[in-house]
Amino acid sequence: GHSIFSSIHLEEAPETANEPVLEYRVRRVRPRLSLVDIEVTGGGLQGQIRALFRPPPTDQPSFTGLAALVGEGEFMGQKALIVGGSRGLGEVAAKILASGGADVRLTYHTGRADAERVRDEITSGGGKAQCLEFNVLSTPQDLGKRLGEGWRPTLLGYFATPHIGVSPSHDFSNAIYQRLSRTYVDGFRATVAAIRTIDTDNFRVLYPSSVYVDDMPANMKEYAQAK
Repeated sequence: GHSIFSSIHLEEAPETANEPVLEYRVRRVRPRLSLVDIEVTGGGLQGQIRALFRPPPTDQPSFTGLAALVGEGEFMGQKALIVGGSRGLGEVAAKILASGGADVRLTYHTGRADAERVRDEITSGGGKAQCLEFNVLSTPQDLGKRLGEGWRPTLLGYFATPHIGVSPSHDFSNAIYQRLSRTYVDGFRATVAAIRTIDTDNFRVLYPSSVYVDDMPANMKEYAQAK
């Protein structure tokens, strides 16, 4: 449940045609690159599957636990649009702001169940939150309607991120850099432009960076540059 399919290469193997079950064997694991190569045989086929593995999602602090760290009404009157608020830092930001009285709209791209979980945790604790689907690579034309009639953000929290991955070598990969930049640069610019179409320029932006900008791992040049 915590791996991502990368590629598959299969060829005919007549000697395995009578083997009704596919057999798998891990051939090589490269932790620094989060890669695992798996040999597959059986059913007249043989070949290799490559996958990226990742640790399970980290459980973030609860809404009630974070509320104890925030002053009562500290964010009262704020309307916070948290892009990528279904997990990670975005989830924490949504909970902190809501616990201080902010009215939160948290977005997701593929993690609807996670976004609804965060929303329900906030609202059951007495906070204000709604969630909506939002793809920063294809920003909706009807953003104002989707946010709610008369709802205008005073704060944008931008936490959108694609699968980061790493370069298979220490050579700079322009393809990886461009893929990351589409979210970190182009997506951010499009999101700001979409907010401005709903007649508001009076909002602040929270956009966290990365320690890798100053301390760059050799195999994550593309990520550091995009950030």
